[in-house]
Amino acid sequence: MLTARALVLAVLALVVLAPIAPAVAGHLPATETGLNRKTRTQKEQARPKKPASSAPSQAKQKTQDTTVTVGRGTLDLIGTLTRGQTVEIRGTALRTGELCALQMFYSDKPAAIVRDVVPDEKKRCVFTVPVPDRPGAVGEGKAKLILTRATSGKKSGEARQVFTVS
Repeated sequence: MLTARALVLAVLALVVLAPIAPAVAGHLPATETGLNRKTRTQKEQARPKKPASSAPSQAKQKTQDTTVTVGRGTLDLIGTLTRGQTVEIRGTALRTGELCALQMFYSDKPAAIVRDVVPDEKKRCVFTVPVPDRPGAVGEGKAKLILTRATSGKKSGEARQVFTVS
């Protein structure tokens, strides 16, 4: 009778514990499971190395954003602005039914946002912006065209442009 009970217990233990053993083995350290894992140095040695850039380590000038990409509008090339003048900056909305806004960042501080400009039939937005006459505005500046849906007011795209103030 004792052997029959021992046999039943052994079978039950196998039935209950057999499905658990592979799950536990996945959480054991590599030495106990027999899996080979690469160390950090082995991974770094296997990775292809990028060639060093021949360009000097100066800050790279950002390229002008003149291409149309999906989900964005475009902002025309701004170029060099002079302190105290009033300039027209043109942008293009991606779809009809969008409103345009322009945010200008000068080297010392940002300017007020020109909001809710309605594009013409060719989806062109024209902004008339006064360039500040303060000496701190001289240097590199950034312009950002922000497109929003007229119906919901939700942002639908943006474009950026770099310019200089002299």
